[in-house]
Amino acid sequence: MAPGGFDTGDIPQIILVSFQYGVSSANVDKYTQLLEGIVNPNQCPVRGSFFVTQTNTQFQVVRQLVDRGHEAGVSSMGVATPTTVAEWAGNFTEVKKALVQAGVSKDKVVGVRAPELKFGGTNQVLGMRSKDLNLQYDSSCLNTQFDQGNYLWPFTFDYGQGIPDCTAGSKLNGSFPGVWEFPIADLRFKGVRCASPSGCSPFIKTEKDAYDLFFNAFTQHYNQRTRPPFVMFIDPAWLTDDKQAKGTNQFLQFVGAAYEDTWIITTQQALAWIMDPVPASKVTKFEPWGCQANERKV
Repeated sequence: MAPGGFDTGDIPQIILVSFQYGVSSANVDKYTQLLEGIVNPNQCPVRGSFFVTQTNTQFQVVRQLVDRGHEAGVSSMGVATPTTVAEWAGNFTEVKKALVQAGVSKDKVVGVRAPELKFGGTNQVLGMRSKDLNLQYDSSCLNTQFDQGNYLWPFTFDYGQGIPDCTAGSKLNGSFPGVWEFPIADLRFKGVRCASPSGCSPFIKTEKDAYDLFFNAFTQHYNQRTRPPFVMFIDPAWLTDDKQAKGTNQFLQFVGAAYEDTWIITTQQALAWIMDPVPASKVTKFEPWGCQANERKV
């Protein structure tokens, strides 16, 4: 069931464009060009979520993204996946500290994504809850059960039973009230199942192929009665191929122009709606999805 118990027509379709790993002056333009010029139904610019590593990240560049309304989350210090509670906590602490030192408000850094989408299970969640990190959600859990007609809305770890296991990584044992999971559905292209867009790269021959990869996944979410969020996991390798980058941009441009009930927002903005849902007819006035007057497209 969708938050608020709304009927399908009252549920805003959410798209979460998310990036991971290092962000620097060398690659930030590829990310921002993907979203440039696209606006939501309230005429505010669309936003993305950046889950950054300490390695290969210029944190001043990330701060500039946050100043423009994008979200900064944490991944890890490098590409290796932590294992112990201390390792998870240490990685999260160091990356968040670097973001704060660069000028990002600590209250704005609330989300995590594990390296390689390998959810760390109990140890990761305990690491998220360490000290004063205030990390509220994870978006690492990929599961082949999240399929057409069975996509899930984000859920909490309030109860230890009934939580779906992730395809990669570790299991969660116990309950962790107040911690949210934004699950990631895998993709399908011409009968091939891919954990991420880059996993489908060998089969993407044209810009239209890249467009179709995302549009088909989007329509499956949109046509499901509960309209759960469509999480787009974009890794750096995907955007190094020009036809893939262009096809992805074409998809986002089309959806932004053609669907008046679809919103491309940050994960943190999505969580704000989940915790305080309003129907699609009123969401243009929903403050967490708004922007400054000078940012709106006239």
